[in-house]
Amino acid sequence: MRLLRPRLVPLIGTVLGIILSSALVIAPPAKAYATTGSFQLTGNTTVAGSGLYRSTELGDRFSIWTTRENYADDHNVTIGVMRPDNSFQEIHLRGPNNGADLAVGNYQNNGYFSGSPVDPGLGIETSVARLPSWFTINRIDIAADHTVQAIDVTFVNYYASGLADFGRLVINYDPIAAQPAAVGAVSMGSGFYRSDIGNSVFAIASVDGIYAGGSASSTGGNGVKFSAGAGKTLGVGTYKLGDGSALGIPAMSSCFFGQSHEFTISQLSLAADGSVAKLDATYAATCEDRSVQGRVLIGFSDLPAVATATVMYRTAYVSTTKSGGSVVHFKGVVSCTAPTTIRISGGAQIDVSSTLSESHTFKTVVVAGCGPVEGLPWSATVSYTGKPVVGSAAHVWATYSLVDPFYLCTVGNEGPFSLVRLTATGPLPRR
Repeated sequence: MRLLRPRLVPLIGTVLGIILSSALVIAPPAKAYATTGSFQLTGNTTVAGSGLYRSTELGDRFSIWTTRENYADDHNVTIGVMRPDNSFQEIHLRGPNNGADLAVGNYQNNGYFSGSPVDPGLGIETSVARLPSWFTINRIDIAADHTVQAIDVTFVNYYASGLADFGRLVINYDPIAAQPAAVGAVSMGSGFYRSDIGNSVFAIASVDGIYAGGSASSTGGNGVKFSAGAGKTLGVGTYKLGDGSALGIPAMSSCFFGQSHEFTISQLSLAADGSVAKLDATYAATCEDRSVQGRVLIGFSDLPAVATATVMYRTAYVSTTKSGGSVVHFKGVVSCTAPTTIRISGGAQIDVSSTLSESHTFKTVVVAGCGPVEGLPWSATVSYTGKPVVGSAAHVWATYSLVDPFYLCTVGNEGPFSLVRLTATGPLPRR
């Protein structure tokens, strides 16, 4: 964690965000202390990976003050956390530049930024560019002089590297118990995270709904936010666009809240401390020409393995064309560990002279009804225009992608090169 001196001057820029920094000092700034408070930051960045949690119930002290020292239109809130070891941490909230106070609701940014959050947005101080992110003001109490007396905010911040920070900050409301890493799995599109294979899985419950995510140290993290809508409590059932519900997906960038969405919660229960004990939810959303689907499973330890497939080449024969070229016909079989539709791509490298070989690919082959039964056939052709194939064998490869029917995530794999003998035939018939 980088150590910085605490700063009393608010950050400058057209932003609405959260900036975190830390320092070791003798004492915090001389500001009024909050009565109660808690702060949790989790995820897979250097700072958040340790599962940072502060609370007045643990002996931490929170101070809060509001300033407009640089610009009359800026609304700046600074929260300081002093730990029992005298180390000090500052958290900065910046309001909109139109002079309006922070209010209950969702805030997100829509683009990349490096030094400071864009307007509006969330930012955690770092040297890397950040992706679109969101935060939600769950509760807030503001005095007549615009000073923030109490606040409850849930946030998530994505980085260009794929890493993520998310958590919750509560000041002058009852502290929220730490919500630990969960057991289970989270999938989103091609992203898949499962606790029993070394990934981290999280679920954070707040007033406006539940944010669930997963992260892996090598590939970063992702997540999804479920909300029943204003004044409604999230529970078992199906939610769709138009019923007041919201499905937040930071990875969809400008369509953070999809243009259309549907999610179904099959199981949901909270522990005594308010953390998510069990959650089973499937979801889908679209945005312009993009779509994403997935499943969230929190509190489940006995989960099936993700689906895989075996793609094999069996035979290959060569047909010649009137122009002197060649068409190579491949036939093979495929099997899948779960019932699904599989998409196969691949190609071949074949000699076209005694000193030259060429690689060509075939069009993606879609095979429906793939399952554990062996021998489901597939076929493809590769054309060598204007050049006769002279080799007696083809070096072939294949990749595949499929949607796991249980996790609703897209998975794929690239198989090794293999050698297939070529059988020669006569010229292609006239059409």
